[in-house]
Amino acid sequence: KNIMSDEATVFVRFQTKLPHQYVITDDPISVPSNLKRLGLSQVINHLLGTTANPTPFDILIQGVFLRSTLKKFIAEHELKEEQVIDLEYVLVLNSEAHESRPHRDWVSALDKSLVLPSQSLLFSGSYDHQISLWDLNKKDKKEENLPLLQISGHTAPIKALASTIAKGKTILVSASQDQTLRVWDVSTSGKEPTSKCLYSLVGHTGSVEDCDVHPDGTTVISGSWDSSLKLWVLADQASDMDASEVSEGDRKRRKVEVNYKLKKASSTLLGHKQPVSGVQWISETEVVSSSWDHSLRVWDIPTGGNTTTLNGNSAIYDVSHFKNTNLFVTAHADFTVRLWDPRQSGVQLYTVLNSHKDWVSSVQCHPTDDTKFLSTSYDKTVKVWDTRSTTPLQTLTPHTDKVLCGTWCASDLFASGGADNMLHTHKVSQ
Repeated sequence: KNIMSDEATVFVRFQTKLPHQYVITDDPISVPSNLKRLGLSQVINHLLGTTANPTPFDILIQGVFLRSTLKKFIAEHELKEEQVIDLEYVLVLNSEAHESRPHRDWVSALDKSLVLPSQSLLFSGSYDHQISLWDLNKKDKKEENLPLLQISGHTAPIKALASTIAKGKTILVSASQDQTLRVWDVSTSGKEPTSKCLYSLVGHTGSVEDCDVHPDGTTVISGSWDSSLKLWVLADQASDMDASEVSEGDRKRRKVEVNYKLKKASSTLLGHKQPVSGVQWISETEVVSSSWDHSLRVWDIPTGGNTTTLNGNSAIYDVSHFKNTNLFVTAHADFTVRLWDPRQSGVQLYTVLNSHKDWVSSVQCHPTDDTKFLSTSYDKTVKVWDTRSTTPLQTLTPHTDKVLCGTWCASDLFASGGADNMLHTHKVSQ
């Protein structure tokens, strides 16, 4: 074992991929082994000559964020104290409140698909049964911060939203506690945005907790409180029923014009023993699902087969997938976030990340950065994480009540919705 005293020093070499103004000598330098991130950041600023107006830096060693003293890291990772240790420094992630948008009830769903970043548009869903479309670039309608469009049709709270652009059309899918999903054709090209309901997807016998639309816009996957997943084909089929065949009394009671079609699922995927909390397309033909039964399951859609089952020991409330690294991130009832690597053999499939103080309600992987992700919790916080760190990069407390959902709106912008009836956006700067 390497036993180093508090006064011991270690040779380090500072390296960075940052722009030229942040580059310092890469000659080995002797520093006290009891330094942590802050102390090393001060050393870098001293060498840069920026101590009067310092830039905060984060430190990585062998691709892992330093979250202890150098001495402890060296011991834990069995490094040789006499060797020169390469330290990579990066800018500390900093997010700040951007804008707030009030709703009439809990904000329970945010579009997780990130298909409209160029237009800076975001869909939100609420416990008031409404879906709202927001322009994140400006305060809408006479600066009163009202949505560009409100979409009605569901008869219970909205639980999930997913969209895609296919053949020039924006297709939005909504999932609700009313046990149905709806498919909407949303147009944003005209002077005023419009929406038209194409299908009501019927067949679940419990609240529809999550949904995802295939990038090509042809199929939808849903997960429900009834413990099943269902697959839906978004094309007119002989089995579709005209919704005007719904009883006239029901139509009058709901006071809506009915010109969409009722569609049944093309297949049902069974295997989970408790409610399905999350679903996501992870490839052209595969879907991942999470459940209160503590498991993640991967499904091959053409065959309907459950190809992989990963078992944990806590109810899972949400799942998100890094496409390039094939890592899964999950939200849990035991206040933890977990990182799963299905390539790992053996018992320990996941890394447990402790930081939240209450149920973790949602997780969302960054759309382009293979290391960053968000988590939201009933503890009123939103946390930004990096897969190379066991502690969050940042904890934000914009909400005054539990946070129900979060999503990335762009590579440097994310949003959160809560039981305080607020949608908050947050700008990331590095």
